[in-house]
Amino acid sequence: MNFFLTRNFSFFTILFLLCLQLVSCDQDVVIAKNNITPEDDAKIGSTIDIALLNYIDTSSGITLLDQQSYPGVYSYVNQVSQFINGSNSFLTLGTDLQGNLLNDNYTPTIRVIDQVGNSGAFVLPGGYIYLYKDLLKKINFEAQFAPILAHLMACSKNRYDVEKLETRFSTNFLLALALGGTINNNSETNIATILDALDNDPYPTNVVDMLDKEAEKAVCELGYDVQTYADWFIQQSNGNVKWCHQFPRSLSLADYASHLFYAVKDSLSCGGEVDEGGYPQFKSLLN
Repeated sequence: MNFFLTRNFSFFTILFLLCLQLVSCDQDVVIAKNNITPEDDAKIGSTIDIALLNYIDTSSGITLLDQQSYPGVYSYVNQVSQFINGSNSFLTLGTDLQGNLLNDNYTPTIRVIDQVGNSGAFVLPGGYIYLYKDLLKKINFEAQFAPILAHLMACSKNRYDVEKLETRFSTNFLLALALGGTINNNSETNIATILDALDNDPYPTNVVDMLDKEAEKAVCELGYDVQTYADWFIQQSNGNVKWCHQFPRSLSLADYASHLFYAVKDSLSCGGEVDEGGYPQFKSLLN
């Protein structure tokens, strides 16, 4: 018994001293907010994406618009996303505390899904963006679609989707996926509960306000008409668009529209002329 106690005492003493040495080696090291790295995001997102596609394929009431059947739909959304991704303001997004890009090779993977009455959109780690068909049908102009897409892309590139999933589930759950774990549909963290979190858990308003600023900068740089975007929020003031509930602003929709029309248009010299773009033709492909 004495030998056992002495051996364990020595083990924990050595471990404690090693920990002290590691901490004291570099006191300037910034402790990461979590243990999930941008490199982990791709595996986490891919695992959830595969599970979601299987879930959609086997569920009634929700379908995927696949690229083979809807080539024009995906050609258009990918073209707009590449336009946004190449803007100078968007290229600076996703940096760490030292100013290094976290997603320097960022290329979003966009999917369009159909569920009657769902006018939302959500983001998975690793650059996966899911757009609901009903949201796309509530948009009339490219000058409205582009900032909404830029908003989702900024959420993805800044990794707020990871924080959202950590809040609902846990860091350990996501790390397990990053290390090759699978989603167990017989557990509490099954794909249905993950989809529920993605679909229904709102982002903090301070995060949404930051995403608004990034979307505004990107679309102003690209020459879109911000007044057309402002008009969309006026039209949605009845509160029926789910995307607005998923990304709640600190301002009302009407006040945010006023902010776009008066503050953004003036302060960012956002007097672009692009409004319609190719959106009417794209929208006709959704029918």
